[in-house]
Amino acid sequence: MDESPPNQTKIWPLRRLLIFGLLLVVSTVVLWPLLHHWLTRPSRVVVLQEFDHAAILNAARTMMEEVPNTSFGWSSNPDNPIDDPRIPQLIRDLRPRHVNVGEDHVQIEFAGGFEHYGLFAYRKGTPERFGKRVIEGLTYYSD
Repeated sequence: MDESPPNQTKIWPLRRLLIFGLLLVVSTVVLWPLLHHWLTRPSRVVVLQEFDHAAILNAARTMMEEVPNTSFGWSSNPDNPIDDPRIPQLIRDLRPRHVNVGEDHVQIEFAGGFEHYGLFAYRKGTPERFGKRVIEGLTYYSD
């Protein structure tokens, strides 16, 4: 016969349920921003096939003239994307995770961590150093 007190057998399932519930809540709070970004970011197919590449290149070249050598921080929350008015609306609408403007290029990144992909736009006459050409002056990179 079971010698444990009657209350003890009823408490263990309740404790397990509370611990499981607490772990579920904590993991959801911690992982949701990353998961939400992963689910709502543009896919590689969209970046390569559906974006207006010529318009992106023109907007990026405008940024090179107006705000050279500027980095627009990381945004892991798609509900709060990079929203700096110095970034053309066309590029903000792409919902990038990071935009980096150099003297002769603009990097538009859509993912991070173990998966990076995005576009490099180059100033006219600058050699394309990274990625595969999408159109002249605009390359796609992925790792």
